[in-house]
Amino acid sequence: YSADFQKKQPTYIGCSVSKDWHFFSNFEKWFISNYVEGCQLDKDILLPDNKVYNAEVCVFVPQKINKLLLDCKSARGEYPLGVSFHKGQQKYMARVSIGTGVTQYLGSFSTPLEAHRAYQLAKAGAIEAAKTDNLRIKAALALRAAKLRDDHANNRITVKI
Repeated sequence: YSADFQKKQPTYIGCSVSKDWHFFSNFEKWFISNYVEGCQLDKDILLPDNKVYNAEVCVFVPQKINKLLLDCKSARGEYPLGVSFHKGQQKYMARVSIGTGVTQYLGSFSTPLEAHRAYQLAKAGAIEAAKTDNLRIKAALALRAAKLRDDHANNRITVKI
């Protein structure tokens, strides 16, 4: 809820914690039943665009999967997901994060849409390759990959992963 924190991390603007979790004992009970060592608490992998931390939608996610779903808006600016403009080449570059912190270069393209279409297929493949034993996370990832492939097949820009 800190304005200073939200200024540094604007993706958390509008986020809140359910009233139930305002009582630490309630959160603690949920935490003990759900904690997975080495994983991160996530509020929106199961319910995209969710802004409320609560027991129904929160899950502990491996960091690699959490990073896989970042949209990197500040790095790409006005361009579609996975696209940036290379001034020297006067081309649109497509890149995809595969969740390891490494960005994979996909090529240079004449238009942002061409670059974005390359991104859609590469991102869908990276999401499908993600490994987890959690069936809820697997299902959420499958839906996101399917949406990317459907957007690609129908020549639509994917706005959110």
